[in-house]
Amino acid sequence: MEKGKLLIIGGNAAGMSAASQARRTDPDLDITVIEQSPHISAASCGLPYFISGEIKDINSLIVRTKEYFEKKRNIKVLTLTKAVRIHPSSKSVETLNIVNGAKADIAYSRLIIAVGGSAVKSDSGKGIFTLRNIEDGLALKQFIDSSSPLTAAVIGGGMIGLETASSFRKLGMKVTVFEGGSSILPGFDSEISVLLEKYLMENNMEILKSKAVVSPSPSGGVDIKTPSQSYHYDMVLLTTGTKPSAALASAAGCELGETGAVRTNQKMQTSIPSIYAAGDCVEVKHLVSGKNIYMPLGTTANKTGRVAGINAAGGDERFRGITASSAGNVLDMTVAKTGLSEEDAREAAGEILSSVSESTSRSGYYPGSSKIITKLIFSKISGQLLGAQMMGKEGVAKRIDVLAVCIHQKMKLREIAGLDLTYAPPVTPAWDPVLKAVNSALLKIKK
Repeated sequence: MEKGKLLIIGGNAAGMSAASQARRTDPDLDITVIEQSPHISAASCGLPYFISGEIKDINSLIVRTKEYFEKKRNIKVLTLTKAVRIHPSSKSVETLNIVNGAKADIAYSRLIIAVGGSAVKSDSGKGIFTLRNIEDGLALKQFIDSSSPLTAAVIGGGMIGLETASSFRKLGMKVTVFEGGSSILPGFDSEISVLLEKYLMENNMEILKSKAVVSPSPSGGVDIKTPSQSYHYDMVLLTTGTKPSAALASAAGCELGETGAVRTNQKMQTSIPSIYAAGDCVEVKHLVSGKNIYMPLGTTANKTGRVAGINAAGGDERFRGITASSAGNVLDMTVAKTGLSEEDAREAAGEILSSVSESTSRSGYYPGSSKIITKLIFSKISGQLLGAQMMGKEGVAKRIDVLAVCIHQKMKLREIAGLDLTYAPPVTPAWDPVLKAVNSALLKIKK
């Protein structure tokens, strides 16, 4: 590329990964990152564990500081600086200093948009919170420490909502989760979501399947109204999902996809060749269904940022897509998935089958062994694995990783059944839960 300036809008996972890879690709490139918050390179996925107190210092969630990037990697970082408008014709970005109101135009040769996503629902008011960034985490933690709430509601039964609800329970609060859909854990099948719901209720967490309207209470605290009843809580956390922050890119003329997120090619290049995009503001290809999806995950943000940074600095790299792998800890239970759900697999692959099996995390006779439930979704015709979901107290996430590799490689059940997986009584039974689940699934194909 022409020697010039790389400008990156957004200083978290995707943006700073892009900046780092761009520097490795071109040691002499002029690189500037602008970020509207005070912090960069923040591990927001760790916030629920800061709230619970398992992570004591929020600064430990700052992976790299502004000073590190400037001194060690020669990357200029402008925090508390907002990108107001992109001008592709003049290759410049209007910026606003949030502290003093100063405006400036920053020129670029190549631009990377990595502005992330935002909460779908962001009602404001005392005692009502979201949890997407360091500032949100500090505000929520300060409220808990100063007000000592006894009751809390979480609006949204997705992974972040359940992880933070778990944090509230660990702090001794009485917790209710309101889920507007038919089940918690959207994207998981009922064989897993129903089991987790039962587990949560057994551990004194209330789950209510209802739409909820949240408002600050005149008498203090927060009121919640459902179609059938009213409730009152000391505090409420809104976790009703994430939407892509695509307005800046769209206003510049970048094409958006059907998901509402920025559309890119495999080089993370937008419809404007000099502009790239990465992270929670872009859609990505699902490697099993072939469809473009919006699935904001820290892993994907880092990977797409890496590819965008390499290419914007003159390299040649591709991001081919994801199998949509994810995991989360809820109290002391782990749930994880990869590939397609049963409903999505039926739409994508036609005739499918599924199986559910039960195994143990260690040899049954070894102390501490616990139950693992596994669901597999696979093609009835070819036996190709299309999706996997798992729940248990230990050893779940890494076993899902094995199945994610199998899905990525388009492996069939009979091929997976031949995998040489490890065995040691303290960590796995002789028939690993992966192999036991696959053998159980094969019985359905043989019928």
